[in-house]
Amino acid sequence: VHFQYNGMLFGVLLFSVADLEAGHIYRGAALFAALLNMKQIFLYLAPVYFVFLLRGHCACVFGVGPLGVRLNFGNLVRLG
Repeated sequence: VHFQYNGMLFGVLLFSVADLEAGHIYRGAALFAALLNMKQIFLYLAPVYFVFLLRGHCACVFGVGPLGVRLNFGNLVRLG
């Protein structure tokens, strides 16, 4: 049963990545959050998701502004 559970969670991870690639940002992020609630070993992937969502969805522009970064705060708040 243990390996079936891990296989199901790996499928949830693949669905999350597929949703991100298809442009369904919120559904992919929600699937990953649910995945983290089921098994915390996937926390190792959280920095990758964080950087992807920050750069891709929040439209980071580096080299602009007083801190060298400009964010779209509306999308950042909507993402959670």
